[in-house]
Amino acid sequence: MIYGTNSYNHQKMRPTWGAFFMQKIDNCRQKSTSERETNERNIYDANLYFPYQAADASPLTAERLLRALGVTRKHKGFRYAEYMIEAVADDADRLRLITKCLYPETARHFDVTQYAVERSLRTLVKACWRKKDHTKLNLIVGTELREPPTNTEFVDYLAAYLAQHR
Repeated sequence: MIYGTNSYNHQKMRPTWGAFFMQKIDNCRQKSTSERETNERNIYDANLYFPYQAADASPLTAERLLRALGVTRKHKGFRYAEYMIEAVADDADRLRLITKCLYPETARHFDVTQYAVERSLRTLVKACWRKKDHTKLNLIVGTELREPPTNTEFVDYLAAYLAQHR
């Protein structure tokens, strides 16, 4: 199907964005399902993105996991997230009452308020989500995320992945 032509006199019109996207949609529809399945398998291949499983590699830590997602220590929330992920990986029950237990515990450890911990963690999650490539985060979660995770979900996903791969 040719998009961007005038149906009245069949002369080429200037390509429009709508025509461009309709052409892309047609191209995607023509891809075979086996090609799509192969691409999806490649996206979720753990060895492709996390080659830490080699014999000489150091063990997986919360810091390495956060750095793999593209966030660094320049964010205040990095230290808080690292502490909380390690704590939840050791004891999953700490996540149940995150605002009543985990935030205050983290705040006491770093001598800040629990609201500062929550806000910094939210900023860190948004910084992670702003990265264009969510492949590593999707690998950790096990499915494709369509919207940014909440603070609790983010800590839970990373802690579960860390506990499973230690």
